[in-house]
Amino acid sequence: WRNIEDCHINWNGDAREIYNFIRALGFPYLGAYTYAEGRKIIIDRSNIVDYELNFEKRDSGKIWKISNNNAIVVLLRIERAHYEDGEVAAFRKLRVRLG
Repeated sequence: WRNIEDCHINWNGDAREIYNFIRALGFPYLGAYTYAEGRKIIIDRSNIVDYELNFEKRDSGKIWKISNNNAIVVLLRIERAHYEDGEVAAFRKLRVRLG
């Protein structure tokens, strides 16, 4: 069985590892989670973004781009997420580190 601590996303992995982690912990399980600006966010769905980019300095968990309120982090698009209270998480701010 999993403890809630086992569901915390480690942003040091690559996009595919994080994507698979989120998929593995999705419904009916507890869901993969992270924190942003002091709030816990459960990520329901993500997808790998196909960009040919090389980062000189890769900051794990840092929001790289926002598109239609979806955050792109480490070339992984967070497509659906919610806070602990059920409110839909909408990303509107860059330079926020997920942790």
